[in-house]
Amino acid sequence: MEGSANERLDFGKMGYGCKHYRRRCKIRAPCCNEIFECRHCHNEAVGMLKNPYDRHEINRLEVTQVICSVCDTEQQVARVCTNCGVNMGEYFCEICKFYDDDTEKQQFHCDDCGICRVGGLENFFHCEKCGSCYSISLRDNHMCVENSMRHHCPICYEYLFDSLKDTAVMKCGHTMHKECYHEMIKHDKYCCPICSKSIIDMSRTWKRIDEEIEATMMPEDYRYRKITDSSLPIFKSSFRPTLRISINFINGNTATPSVPALSAPQLFVKMLGNRLQTPRDMMCSMMTSKASFSSETTSSVEGTPTETVKELSDKILESVNVKRTMSPNSWTWSLIENCKNHEDIKILFNVLENLRRFRLSNLRIHDNFNCNLCREVTKACVRVGALDFAKKALWKHNMYGLTPSVGSAHHILLYAKDHKDTKLMAEVMKLLKVNGLPLQPGTADIVFRICYDTDDSELISKYAKRFVMAGVKLREPSFEIWMEFAAKIGDTESLWKIEKLRSESMKQHSLGTGFSCTKGFLLESKPGEAAAVIQILNQTLSDAKKPGIMVELQKLVNEWPFEVIKRQKPEDKKALATALKSDIPAMVAALLSEGLKVNVNLDDLAREDGVLS
Repeated sequence: MEGSANERLDFGKMGYGCKHYRRRCKIRAPCCNEIFECRHCHNEAVGMLKNPYDRHEINRLEVTQVICSVCDTEQQVARVCTNCGVNMGEYFCEICKFYDDDTEKQQFHCDDCGICRVGGLENFFHCEKCGSCYSISLRDNHMCVENSMRHHCPICYEYLFDSLKDTAVMKCGHTMHKECYHEMIKHDKYCCPICSKSIIDMSRTWKRIDEEIEATMMPEDYRYRKITDSSLPIFKSSFRPTLRISINFINGNTATPSVPALSAPQLFVKMLGNRLQTPRDMMCSMMTSKASFSSETTSSVEGTPTETVKELSDKILESVNVKRTMSPNSWTWSLIENCKNHEDIKILFNVLENLRRFRLSNLRIHDNFNCNLCREVTKACVRVGALDFAKKALWKHNMYGLTPSVGSAHHILLYAKDHKDTKLMAEVMKLLKVNGLPLQPGTADIVFRICYDTDDSELISKYAKRFVMAGVKLREPSFEIWMEFAAKIGDTESLWKIEKLRSESMKQHSLGTGFSCTKGFLLESKPGEAAAVIQILNQTLSDAKKPGIMVELQKLVNEWPFEVIKRQKPEDKKALATALKSDIPAMVAALLSEGLKVNVNLDDLAREDGVLS
């Protein structure tokens, strides 16, 4: 908390060596005996080491030597240089060994925290129970949680106590980064990730939910029955009792009269079970409650939960919420495999959120689940068509403990490819960019194929530029699709740019890229060069691929000319058709003269159809 993100950016432009503070000195790290601008510079540099055993953080209290940035004199920690007399920092803390020229931050040292903080001593107080300095406005106005700052942010997992980012204290007393707090609100999460208590006033929402429940007529079968279930009384304190109704759920036996009846809101919540996770989800469920009682409507839209998924979900939730023990991983994997419809996926994500909360609060595990789980979850979502949940798995700071990866995105992109859905592809590519997930060569293969199948030249140009700018090493299939598309629309300028890019990473042509270059030479009325490319392919391709030369050559004669001609401007069609009618036979003649056995039918070139009329 010795600076902020904005200050880092500003200081880097002011000519100072350190990007974190204004200062006229460097420090010698006692842990590795190396010189750094400040302790943060040391921690960032060491944090990038490949060997995890070499990573460590500097102990600021152990720093004994500083180096003056003006005269390069190494000396004991002090405010003023012993050699040139320069003041190495307008603010100096001898305990933290901390220097800073920017006194507008109002730095002060807190003895109880043991570190320097910013904002002015008069504006903060130290809460003994919480173990940190809080704004004076929170004195006697917050719920104390023991050592609430001495843990990781539940969203980004950065250690909060000495973080440089602003911290928000929620109603429940738990803390998190302020920017993570606003990001969570933006994604409609209104409960604390640690204790699940509401972080804002939800009274109006609860009132609307109560009113909707009370206005909902219960089905005939459930209206005048009683229920015996020991887990139901926990709902009594959450909803106001109104209409008294009950159900018999004891294996067909008659209910005992001593069992208390439940109100309509209590019973309705019990029937919905764990599917209600966020206030928005609750409102959506309540607003559609009248239609939800119809089994035909439910099955036709989303389907009912499968029995296996419901049983596994109940076992996992009982383990983590009742027995307070982590459930076996095999239950989770089995749950994923057995998902059959959208309702199963909703149950799966509810289980994942409960598992993540249990790991955080009970096991103190702040790391997400591994990437493999995210891929399998996404695969299950795509399999049943629950694309809304599949896209949730790509958010870096999701509430389900999933570690997003490009592999997960590929499952959604493959679905978009099968359905030729460019809108879904654009959404996935945007999620990859927003969440900082690196693009891969396999991503380009799928995206280029979608653009080719949907015949969208602007889209393939847009994403090709993005892949190139990101430094993705494109593979042969991507170059084949990209170059074939350029040849199909007659864009020779783009074709030769792509060929130059391809030649920088690949020595030899494939069958697809070679024939794309052949088409490019024909478009430029160079049949001799076109024939030379086919000759090179005949010499370099393996014996197994050589038969493909005749297949591609026949396509070039029968299909490609009419495909490229119809895409030209009306005034250019006739000239291109005339040129190809003479250049393609000339290319074939050149191949025959070189001794290549060519057996293609040139009759189609002479035909007149709608393209040439």
